[in-house]
Amino acid sequence: MLMLFIRYIRFVLINLFWLSASLSFAQCDFYANITVSASGFNAGFNQQYVLVSNNTGSIGRIQSINTTGEFIAVTAGSYFVYCVNYQGAQPAALNVGNLWDGVTTYASSNCFAVSAAYLNRAITICNIDQNVCLTNNIQVNTSGHTTSAGFSQTFILVNNTNTVLAANTTGSFTPTQYVSSGIFSIYAVNTNNTNVTNTFLVGNSFNNIRSACTSNCASLLGPRIISVNACTPLPVELVYFNGQKQGSSDLLEWSTQSEVNNDYFDIEASTNGLNFSRIGRVKGSGNSSQIKKYQFLNQNPLALTTYYRLRQVDYQGNYKYSKIISLSRKQEKTDILIYPNPAQHDFSINILSEFEFDNASIEITDLLGKRIDFRLVTLKQGSNQFTFNTSVYPSATYLVKVYSQKTIYAPIKLVIAK
Repeated sequence: MLMLFIRYIRFVLINLFWLSASLSFAQCDFYANITVSASGFNAGFNQQYVLVSNNTGSIGRIQSINTTGEFIAVTAGSYFVYCVNYQGAQPAALNVGNLWDGVTTYASSNCFAVSAAYLNRAITICNIDQNVCLTNNIQVNTSGHTTSAGFSQTFILVNNTNTVLAANTTGSFTPTQYVSSGIFSIYAVNTNNTNVTNTFLVGNSFNNIRSACTSNCASLLGPRIISVNACTPLPVELVYFNGQKQGSSDLLEWSTQSEVNNDYFDIEASTNGLNFSRIGRVKGSGNSSQIKKYQFLNQNPLALTTYYRLRQVDYQGNYKYSKIISLSRKQEKTDILIYPNPAQHDFSINILSEFEFDNASIEITDLLGKRIDFRLVTLKQGSNQFTFNTSVYPSATYLVKVYSQKTIYAPIKLVIAK
């Protein structure tokens, strides 16, 4: 049953706009925000979406986890997105900062299903280079796009269907040329070949320009990604946005002075203040000229320090963000002891925990971050001892990293000297 279950988890793209062929040139799958959905999972089981980094310095690390499939304001780069389905408590391996390999290792021997990566590959997140209001001109900075000797430089405006909307030598485009809101790309082409310049016609496919440019251009630069928006003002006057700790939960409170067409507030959380995901939604008051107060209780803070912001959305789907606030908890008193250290044969890791029950993982890596050993464990209150054999460890210095659901442990160096 489990194998069939794993086999049929499938991703469904919610926003079909991003399937545009033009993305093959921009090499962008999403711009800042990711929205995906999966089907084929077991009803009644826990379902979560996992964002895993494919970027240097954090390859294979879990960046964000949520139940919605929405990852907001993701830093530009390369990522994998997976869907997991499991029964019971969330395993220790499935936590932000852990390696994704630990999740797949856990899944191989437990009632835990993992989908293939979304699109069966790493996806690319691009930054928006410029935001423009619908009534304003688009103007790209031409610095760095130096024309080669004897060549002329032309800027090409392309829409999301890969169609040329305009071409000029100034890098400035008017609302009559881009017409509507949306995502646009601008390329800079350096060429002196008429076979190329003849493809700069409005309505032509950018595929033809790229094909003609293969051996007839000094350079083809870009794209610069431009987001054109209606820039409709959002008349919701926020008086304050505060938070306070309530036991193991975080209570968020905010108030508005007045509201016009206010549909709802999304509450978003982050472990680093950069990558946010939605954790809840509170209905707005629509239209109001009186002070309105709101609350949201987060019973599962993401980390010792959790960052929060509000995303206020009106009835037309326009939105804006509040300021970012953070709530921190004092790190629990914990201790890790490795003995003997240096070790020649077996060594033991002793972890002192103040919690009666805490899922955790022990990861041992070399100093470059390559995993040497990995183990999922359950911590009880008090002393917890785990023994490792050094037969697979060459003589070297290693880092022992312990990740748990309730505590952050500092890495400890381990020396193997055979």
